Amino acid sequence: MHAAVTGGTGFLGANLAQVLEASDAVAQVTVFGLPGSETQYLAPCAKATFVAGDITDAEDVAAALAPRPPPGGGNPVPIDVVFHLCGDTSFWKPLYARQAAINIGGTRNVIAAARAAGIPRLIHTSTADVELEPMPADYNYGETKREAEAEALAADSPLMCVVALRPGMLVGPYDFTLQFGRLFINLAAGDVPAIPCGGTSVACVRAVAAAHLAAATAPADLVGGRAFALGGHNVSYAEVFAAIARRVEVPPPRCVLPQFALVGYAWVVELWATWVSRVHPELNPGQARYMSISHEVDSSGAAAALGYTVPTLDDILDSAHEWYVANGFM
Repeated sequence: MHAAVTGGTGFLGANLAQVLEASDAVAQVTVFGLPGSETQYLAPCAKATFVAGDITDAEDVAAALAPRPPPGGGNPVPIDVVFHLCGDTSFWKPLYARQAAINIGGTRNVIAAARAAGIPRLIHTSTADVELEPMPADYNYGETKREAEAEALAADSPLMCVVALRPGMLVGPYDFTLQFGRLFINLAAGDVPAIPCGGTSVACVRAVAAAHLAAATAPADLVGGRAFALGGHNVSYAEVFAAIARRVEVPPPRCVLPQFALVGYAWVVELWATWVSRVHPELNPGQARYMSISHEVDSSGAAAALGYTVPTLDDILDSAHEWYVANGFM
């Protein structure tokens, strides 16, 4: 199997690259990412070739999904499956247009390029956030991912099997951009004065990566045109913060902010970022509303169809903490 991975240099991408490297079913991996992307975590993957380009550029995407010789040389090999991981998780209004271009426009480019190249399977990485009803106001990430997923699933056909996967909050190794790791670091430094009142579904990034490979190899009549939630442990933020605080050996925050307080704080932070600092804010009102709800994810469909299993919460948090420490982030 020749697999292509968009956004393959990121957090989930690095874990998926390890899964593909270890699989006897995979002979070659093309990793597509922006020029200058961090590629050091692909170094152990002998099957992988990095191709630079922009997901919003249709020609770049088409070139990345064209047949390519294996790393050791030889004739070009067509791609058998595309894992479309690339996405923008920003939560700041000045970046919303770019976010839509990446999440929606990028997905359209991948669909078109995969069709043109005759690629028989597309695994679209969505998010469990698309299941939220109603979607929190001004939560542009969730809105753009919902539209992108709908377009991906609409492309399912006898010629191209499309599967959508909806991860919860990813936790584990290779989080070098500190998507979740910032919480470990800030708690250790005493920089977290309060806790959001909502909850989340903590997912093991390694298990989510393994589910991607399972979706690529499952019978098309079992998974085609379907979306599978890949959640984990449905817990409150208070529980998550307390568990991390134990690992970094500090007392957990005691104050739990109600939604109105967190949203009010987020308005101030966003206004300051927009008009004064010009730096991406730590929070915006849409993100604050999202973090004030308890989002429970049901992964039973993925368990049945993809063999999806989730380690204990302690094991998930330990694997992340150990990686941050071993790689000098803490």
